[in-house]
Amino acid sequence: MFAKGTDKHSHWDSALRRFADSVEMKIVAEAIGMNPQTLRNKLNPAQPHELTAVELLRITHATQNYTLIDGALAELGRLPSLPMDYQQEETNIPVQALKISAAAGELAGESVQLVSGARLTKTRKDAIVARANKAVRDLMLFAYAVEEKFHSIPIISTSVDIAQNAGMLGLN
Repeated sequence: MFAKGTDKHSHWDSALRRFADSVEMKIVAEAIGMNPQTLRNKLNPAQPHELTAVELLRITHATQNYTLIDGALAELGRLPSLPMDYQQEETNIPVQALKISAAAGELAGESVQLVSGARLTKTRKDAIVARANKAVRDLMLFAYAVEEKFHSIPIISTSVDIAQNAGMLGLN
């Protein structure tokens, strides 16, 4: 029914590989109380062993690496994760806008190279995906910062809107 070796969950499988390449397996396994070889097998899409949801959470908590979570979200057609502590950080809106512009420029450059026929290696693909996910996070942080800025002074913000958009009595 299915072709052998065909990825059924390409985003998830890619996230498993990226994560496995980016961490020290023995240290992660010890941190979550798992045999290192078992963890290697569970992070290898070619193996029949699979991570459970609880193991995914333990790994993510232990490493603070959200590659697996982002891969699961991508597989479900969702955007990358965003840490909840973003509200505690003071977001400099102009700096955030510059980061977004820089990321868009980098991704545009990568897309031009891809269209021109440049070879897409696994390492390069992983770097592009990581950069795109970071750009999405930066955009989300920007949107939240703007929203927070509005809500921090709502009376002034809405008063200015009303004054600009409302006609003055007797002047219409």
